[in-house]
Order: sequence, then structure tokens, then C-alpha cells
Amino acid sequence: MKVLISADMEGVTGVTFPDDCEPGHARWEYNRQFLTADVNAAIAGFAAAGATEILVNEAHADQRNLLLDRLDKRARLLIGTHKPLGMMEGIDRSPDAVAFVGYHTGAGQPGVLAHTYLPNTITAVRINGEPASEGRMNALLADEYGVPVVLVTGDDLCCEDSRGWAPHAAHAVVKTCVDRYAAICLPPEVSAARITRAASEGLTALPAPTG
Repeated sequence: MKVLISADMEGVTGVTFPDDCEPGHARWEYNRQFLTADVNAAIAGFAAAGATEILVNEAHADQRNLLLDRLDKRARLLIGTHKPLGMMEGIDRSPDAVAFVGYHTGAGQPGVLAHTYLPNTITAVRINGEPASEGRMNALLADEYGVPVVLVTGDDLCCEDSRGWAPHAAHAVVKTCVDRYAAICLPPEVSAARITRAASEGLTALPAPTG
């Protein structure tokens, strides 16, 4: 059982403000540990549910944010920029499932740090008339490869939004949106437990691959 994790940062535990996830800021440096912890929590859940190969695609900003020396040893890390498939690099390597960790709502939608690729320049993106977050766009690409989304983590509004484009995925809410730059956040230990449980449930519910 092979799992691809696409890891963003705006939807990670404790992240609420641009400085929290913009490379070079002191707060970004601090929050890198929570990005890594959320990803590790998902890895733990997938491993417990029988995943034998886990590839993490670092998908935020310059895609060099996750702390490799703290990554769970059961996974491998795809890191760096100029990936042909961007946030979904690795979807063409025949995974059985994909997870969206640290995701957020789209441009023009309510939610913590809501945007679609560009932070403040784009005010709305739609596909077939539906608001298109990065999650919706990436889920559509995953569907082109026949790969189901089994886990979404982020704030409460992101998880609610994902029910429209990943209705069968498990969800882990790590913070509750108050406004664009404010949220009620869970302690890392609590959010990690939620993510691990949801990852295990999401993968367990997936039919075993045949052939």
C-alpha cells in the first residue's frame, strides 16, 4: 500500500498569520516543527493502517520547509522547487491513496490564510462554477490518475469545504477559524492524535489494491 502526502503549511497546527509560514521569518522557523509534526502524525496513522511506502511531497512556498532530520523514518521526502506536478508531484508514481496535510480554503472563501496559490492577488478561482481551493484543484488531478483522497487536515472550514471534493476522506481539524489571521488552536499533542487517528481511518476504509 503506497501513500502520497501533499504537505502545505497554512493549515498546519498553530499557523494563523503570514509570518508564521513565510520562509525567512522567525515565526516560520518556529512553525516548521509543527509542519513536521503534523506530517509525522499522518505517517504514523498510515503506517498503523498498513502503508508500506509513504512519500511526502513538500508543497509549501519554496517547498523547502519541512525538517528532514525530524521526519518519521518510515517515509521519504520529495523536497525542492520546479516540480512538474507542483503540489501533486508523485501522483504519477502509482500511489494507492493521497493525503492533503496542512491545507486551507481557497481565494475569496472564509478560512485561516485562505488563498489559491497567490496570497492576496487572486480574489476568486472557480472550476465549473464551483469555488476552487488548492485542495479541489489537487483532488481533481488525483482523480485523473485514479487516486482517492483519504485524508484532509487543516482548519474547520477547510475540512468542511473538502466534503465537496473529497467526500470519502477522513478529516482532522487542527484549529477553528475565527478570522483570516486568527484561530482557536489545539496543542500539538492533541492535533497530532487527531491526525493519526484520521489517517488510519481513512486508509483502513480504502479497499485493498488488487493486482
